Amino acid sequence: MDKKSNQSKTFKDFNEQITLLQSRGLIFHNKVAKEKFKHYLRLFNYQNFVNGYNDFFMINNDRSTNTYKSTTNSEHIINLFNFDRNISSILLPTILSIERAFSTTICYYILSDHKNLNQKINEGKILDLDKKTFLKIFPNLLKNEIKNFKENILGYCSNKVISKKYSSNKEIPLWTLCVYWSFGNANTIYKN
Repeated sequence: MDKKSNQSKTFKDFNEQITLLQSRGLIFHNKVAKEKFKHYLRLFNYQNFVNGYNDFFMINNDRSTNTYKSTTNSEHIINLFNFDRNISSILLPTILSIERAFSTTICYYILSDHKNLNQKINEGKILDLDKKTFLKIFPNLLKNEIKNFKENILGYCSNKVISKKYSSNKEIPLWTLCVYWSFGNANTIYKN
């Protein structure tokens, strides 16, 4: 990074942001191109819109010079930004569906494997399970991870949708809880 980028950043309005980009070599073909670029800055801000896509168009990928390649124009950044948004809109719903199916499958097998192990699971009182029972269900879960796991569950329990449905935050069925698990949580449970 150059010395300027290490200094504290100051607020720049949209015109100043465009002037900064021009000083770095970004080409704006006309006033319409500037207005279009400003529109994107208003909607998505500099950090998300420009900084997220700069590296593809800089002379150095590490931004050591903060200079655009000589042929780079504002439309290049807009096109790449829109391409990324379009790909995300196609992939994200599929990824979310896969995550939901993964969590649901894990939950189902935990419940079917351990439904007779402890009545508290059937009552939805997973937070009331003792360490010994937790370790039977999740044999590879380290004893010190149980506390973190329970705290993580409590975080999901604070969700207003869940807390309205269940009178006690400790009486939440695992099948309801799995809807709120992140992929990381589900993966941790799967490994166990």
